[in-house]
Amino acid sequence: MPLLPDCSNPGVALRVVAMVEVVALLVAWSAANGFADALGRWGAQQFAVLPAILIGLPLFCLLRNRAQHWSEGRQWAFLLLFAAGLSTGSAWWAGEMRAEFEGHVEPDAFSLLGRACGGAALAALIAVVLRWREQALSPALDRARLQALQSRIRPHFLFNALNAVLGLLRSEPRRAEAVLEGLADLFRMLLRDERELVPLADEVEFCRDYLAVESERLGDRLQAQFEIDPAALGALVPPLLLQPLLENAVHHGIEPAERGGRVLLRVSRRADRVQVLVENPVVRAGALRVGRQMALSNIRQRLALLYDIEASMHMERSKDLFRLTLEFPCREHGRRANA
Repeated sequence: MPLLPDCSNPGVALRVVAMVEVVALLVAWSAANGFADALGRWGAQQFAVLPAILIGLPLFCLLRNRAQHWSEGRQWAFLLLFAAGLSTGSAWWAGEMRAEFEGHVEPDAFSLLGRACGGAALAALIAVVLRWREQALSPALDRARLQALQSRIRPHFLFNALNAVLGLLRSEPRRAEAVLEGLADLFRMLLRDERELVPLADEVEFCRDYLAVESERLGDRLQAQFEIDPAALGALVPPLLLQPLLENAVHHGIEPAERGGRVLLRVSRRADRVQVLVENPVVRAGALRVGRQMALSNIRQRLALLYDIEASMHMERSKDLFRLTLEFPCREHGRRANA
């Protein structure tokens, strides 16, 4: 597991900045004679803190991919030495600036040594906290939520699909056989032990198979429309990201409607971001059903675990339509989902 923070992720970068500033404020408070004095000392520290942040974060972005192939001991050595050097350099520069503009005495060697030790200790603390957070949250919760999604396909779908097959066995046996094959493919994917991120193309194909089975049950009441941008299909996503959204669209938008309706899945790519839109009819006004709320919360949390604040989920409800939009980075080179 890489030791250096993934500062290319805005959420991680914000946490690093927040921890640095909180420590700087605590140091200023410990030496101050009151709130105003503490704020003044904290503001003076920004001459050293801000250059270190502005230089350190981009360098971590550039060096992290290379450093993750090093041994853990080598990563620790690099992190501590890098942080010590960056802290010393920024403290020396801040001292030079303050000496020139305010007449302050330049920091001596002992002061710079203290800065170096403090910077290394702070870097170690940040690395430990971020690693602990990733180890504590990502593997266990991501695995649990993936398993929950894999097992959450509703029994009514299975029973209704089997009843549809029974109705076709005598009149259209070949069609019934095709439905059973599609159903088998669906459950094969649902029950597999998937530990890797998967291409978005696989998720779209799985959604096609799912709606094909549902269309055999609902007939003309279900119209499925796909608008897929080929440029987005290489993005790596968590397994079963889209199917629960379409299942909700069918269950809450099509089944209760006497005449059925249309379910739209639109996937597009803009620069390095992917946008997914799922649209279905609204049967009657009112709050979202509990089942849909639980499923959407599950998807939102899985996206947050993988993409942090880079992912978003937006819901829009009009008189006739319910629209759900997902947006997340297009990452075509992924990591293990549960590693």
